[in-house]
Amino acid sequence: MIHIKKPICTCVTFLMILSLFASCGNVETDQPSNVTTIQQDSQNSGGSGFSVSYAGSGDYLTYDEVSELYPDKTILVWQLDMGTADIRALEVNEYLDSLGKDYAVCFEPMVPFFANSDGKSYTQSVKVKIDNGEQIDIINTGSSVSGIDSGSPYDRFCQNGWLEKLDSYLTDTQAGQALYAAIPEKMWQAFVNGDGIYGVFASALPPTAKNYSYISLNANMVDKYGYNMDESMYSQIDIVKEINEEHIFMSDYVNVFGMPYMWGTEDFAYFSEADDKYISIFDTPFYSDIFRTFYELDTNRDGFISSIAQEMPFYENAFVRLQYYVKYPLDTENPTMYSGVPRYNILIKTGDDSLIPYGNATGICSYSEHKDEAFDLLALSLTDEHLNNLLVYGTEEDYTVENGVVTQNELSFQNFSRFANIFICMPQSGDESAEGYEQILNAAGDIKYDLFRINDSDVLDAVNDLNFNVQDPLQNMYRESSDFDTFYEEFKDYVYSLGLQDVIDEYNRQYTEWRNAQ
Repeated sequence: MIHIKKPICTCVTFLMILSLFASCGNVETDQPSNVTTIQQDSQNSGGSGFSVSYAGSGDYLTYDEVSELYPDKTILVWQLDMGTADIRALEVNEYLDSLGKDYAVCFEPMVPFFANSDGKSYTQSVKVKIDNGEQIDIINTGSSVSGIDSGSPYDRFCQNGWLEKLDSYLTDTQAGQALYAAIPEKMWQAFVNGDGIYGVFASALPPTAKNYSYISLNANMVDKYGYNMDESMYSQIDIVKEINEEHIFMSDYVNVFGMPYMWGTEDFAYFSEADDKYISIFDTPFYSDIFRTFYELDTNRDGFISSIAQEMPFYENAFVRLQYYVKYPLDTENPTMYSGVPRYNILIKTGDDSLIPYGNATGICSYSEHKDEAFDLLALSLTDEHLNNLLVYGTEEDYTVENGVVTQNELSFQNFSRFANIFICMPQSGDESAEGYEQILNAAGDIKYDLFRINDSDVLDAVNDLNFNVQDPLQNMYRESSDFDTFYEEFKDYVYSLGLQDVIDEYNRQYTEWRNAQ
């Protein structure tokens, strides 16, 4: 029996949190050499002849090839949002055939970068396929593209009506009951969307509500050089310079041009716990302090902080380690060991380690003509240990196992997130065991459905500019500057000219409305 908690939440959607730009540069949207354009046959395209771009290294069986191999079987189309890693489709279908399944599968991945050659996001490309009557049976919700998409992919696909409700499959079919038993119930609660469950994802635990961010300092260097953690970094610039001359200053490979997006700021808007509202990141004390320190250490004005000890291991010798996406609070009173080195943690951004619903999932396309077969395959892929490892790692020739852990594999980076069930799949180096994941899940709080979530649709143009139109002007201002104060004010004015204040005002309007409704 499935017990589904009904969420009570406001009708707002997720904002895609900006990724950290380490050694930032322009995002190239030209197709890589391994992208091919496939002309769909009339059987699979509804007679439209619609041309779709897919990316992969060549080990994808086409729909026609699968049909020729299995002319008497139903051919299912599994839609994926990225495709540079091979999938051993031939071996997958051979295994399905050995089980006596009356279906085979064709994997169809789309281009794995911000927008495809037509300037469409994955969501928009899926809509085109559906509108053209092309076959999709199993579908991954993919990722959001800020400035094009709004909200989490799972929410968006549910709202568009592209996903079939799975509750009856989970309760009334043998495959569904096995699938439900294979994944902890707390994870199922994280898939509830509106009136039920529309997708599943088992390669990671549910996300935490809000990540913590820290600056971690090498405790040995703090003690050796007399660095005062209660003072700002720039106020101790002489000590910082001395450390930089003798050691690596920062463990992360990040240059000055990555500064705008540090600590996962939402379009330069920063939620201040003290003020209980969104403020400009320029109004936070740590941002200008770190930026000024970087500026002072970058004597060549090329964006990089020099060091005489670049050959030393990063983590063991670096003074600063930036930690942006920490799920659980760290000790800020006593040093924490990292790679055998004690570090003091300075809290920059307060988080919330409660669990929240998943933002992406894999489900059954509501337009599929083969829903029963599609669900059977989806359930089997997450309950059959051999099939799950075959999808993630490939055949035994593709990977190396030491002490039950996969130590080397070229396919698993993308395929793990696509297909893995962490409770049956062979772990990779550094992963928890299945028992470890269950302990973490049991220790976590309940799923929170009523968290504040930003809907950026009314300020989408400004959000788009803040995401994509900052790097080049920043580099020009920085390289041509003669002093930090002039540069910083010029940069700040430019960011505000893109609409930062409008974004902050809209975020605060939504937050106030949400808070008053609680």
